[in-house]
Amino acid sequence: MNPQLSAVSEIAETRRQVQKILASTEFAPSRQLRDFLLYISEAALQGRTHLDQIEIADQVLKRGKEFSPLDDASVRKLGTALRQRLQKYYDTEGADDPIRVTLPVRSYIPNFEVRQAAPAIVAELAVAPGPSVVQPRSRRWILVGGAAAVATAATAVTGWWWRGRSDDVRPAFTIHTRQGDVMHSVNDIAPDAILLGPRIGESDEVTTRLVFTPERATQQAGLLIYGDADRYVKLGRQFLARPQLEFGMESYGRYTKPAGTFAYDPDAQTGDPVWLTIRREKSEYRAFISNEGLHWRPFGNVLSMPQSMADARAALFAHNGRSNAPSTEARFDRVGVGLSFHNRPVGPADPGQFAGWRTLSAEGRETRASFDGEALVFDNSTEDSTRTVDFLRRAPDGDWTLVTRLDFLSMNGSTAGLSAVGPKGRFRLIGWDLDGGSITAEHLGSRQFNMKDAEGAPPVTLRMTCRSGELSCSFSRDDRRFEEIPLRIPVRELTTGEYSIGLHVSISSWKPGDPRVPARFFLRSPGSSLPNAARGCRHCKVLIHLYIRRRERQGTTRNAGL
Repeated sequence: MNPQLSAVSEIAETRRQVQKILASTEFAPSRQLRDFLLYISEAALQGRTHLDQIEIADQVLKRGKEFSPLDDASVRKLGTALRQRLQKYYDTEGADDPIRVTLPVRSYIPNFEVRQAAPAIVAELAVAPGPSVVQPRSRRWILVGGAAAVATAATAVTGWWWRGRSDDVRPAFTIHTRQGDVMHSVNDIAPDAILLGPRIGESDEVTTRLVFTPERATQQAGLLIYGDADRYVKLGRQFLARPQLEFGMESYGRYTKPAGTFAYDPDAQTGDPVWLTIRREKSEYRAFISNEGLHWRPFGNVLSMPQSMADARAALFAHNGRSNAPSTEARFDRVGVGLSFHNRPVGPADPGQFAGWRTLSAEGRETRASFDGEALVFDNSTEDSTRTVDFLRRAPDGDWTLVTRLDFLSMNGSTAGLSAVGPKGRFRLIGWDLDGGSITAEHLGSRQFNMKDAEGAPPVTLRMTCRSGELSCSFSRDDRRFEEIPLRIPVRELTTGEYSIGLHVSISSWKPGDPRVPARFFLRSPGSSLPNAARGCRHCKVLIHLYIRRRERQGTTRNAGL
């Protein structure tokens, strides 16, 4: 049962809300949808946490217990229709209702949310000049960044994410497919079929987890690296006689489909999510897929874009092509844009090869780096003298959040963590061996606040945040519940202009010659429910949140050049 609806009066109020929805113009014409909503709502209010398709088919559709979800998609379609009708109801008649009823994807137990005023959007991300494509609806987009490790493993990723209301950062975008397509220079796509994100650099990637079950031709959803209607790279799921994965490219008015563009996708048939990544390396594009977001495998061909994509941007898409298939839902979460090191040649690496990132050593010495499996390795463990190394990128304008998972047992005063660096100073969130082990936020040379680390310094998630020009820090043991560190500083104490953010490692010379344990940076997606996602994970990512305010579209999508 929803904890916020535990009181008898609140349960009664929720039942009244459900009855109001059942009597609305959206639901009155459909007996099946009314019966479905009433049945699952009562189940939730009675404390049930799970309903399966067989029970719903028996009790609501009267199909009998011989119903097979593998052969009959009726219940899934009913769930999709209910989600769409609830959205329409709250967009119209129910806009001011005090309780919002929603049906989560892949679940038949509804959520009941006591609605509150939406939080203010605090900053706006500047976009390229000229008419916009499809702008998201008052949603927050977040940048994810990544970094390095000392002596062993670290994977770096940067990108944008949408941040949910809760503090555990559960990003999600939903698009309902409709008729229309962007192909062969013809654009008749629906106005909300593409959500356009930030610019993509020459060494960037775009990544998401997609929950989407196409069942009719040509329902499709996925990722784009998008220049315009005649220049884009596409990776996603599509139904063509059967559910398939697709990795293709449009250029010079022609959508390229070489052998290997399509492959049967058994996970789509069963409704399981898939992780998708498109990696850009100048004019070449590679696709990777994953079942859990930790271990990636290449998919399809290496595509080479003959036209310039200097203005390319990340995007999410979902539509039905030019077929008249019914609308279905595509859900995107864990969305990111940036840099990672999986599926790269093992051996020496030049961190300077990644546009927008740089390594910085305060002592001016050369940084030794290499790729090792899924990691970028900075090896300073043999140094006997004091040394500081940072792997940095320019901080975005406005608000951001930087996150990494750190596995580090400090010895002899060495530190590792996150850093914000400006011409006037440095702000750090680090783990080190002060007082037997501490998590410390410090404005170097000015202020410091220490919190006791757990015995044995187990892996910890560190988070540095900029909100309204003020920097703050927090940390978590489980990537969900974060403990704030009571130290905040204004960005103006670091800079009045540009500054950099990223990962930080320092080697102390307090006891020259003594052993040092390497720092390992990981990321388990904040709020992720993936089982054991942090165990043995060699991923390192840093999240930088950017906020976008809704803008009025200028003209139609077709005229905007999508």
